[in-house]
Amino acid sequence: MFTGKTEQLRSSLFSLRHSTYLCGNHQNQFMKVGDKHYHTIWMEGRVVYMIDQNLLPFEFHIKRCENYESTCEAIRRMTVRGAGAIGAAAGFAMAQALAGSTNPDIAREHIRATRPTARDLFYAVDRVYEAG
Repeated sequence: MFTGKTEQLRSSLFSLRHSTYLCGNHQNQFMKVGDKHYHTIWMEGRVVYMIDQNLLPFEFHIKRCENYESTCEAIRRMTVRGAGAIGAAAGFAMAQALAGSTNPDIAREHIRATRPTARDLFYAVDRVYEAG
């Protein structure tokens, strides 16, 4: 997924990805729309996808964030909601920054500023930052 990045980064991303829907006694929580199941947020390659929470329940739309800045904007605009999902989005944003040519220290502070009271956000950003 990220050429030249450590195995620890891959492990951190795997852990973040699965922690968003392996919480408590509720395993593999999906949203079913039509005949298809969706996670609240996921990452494919370097792109983060999330269900736009601002449009529910009247409209269903998947937001595509191709870089850490657009993922930060989605967190700030509350496109993604819920502590676990916000944490996952932040971790994915940090991974996007590390995979790109962005200064990781600047990206880390930018991501942290999106929701300054979200503890899961800080945990995820720090975990991915330290792995990168």
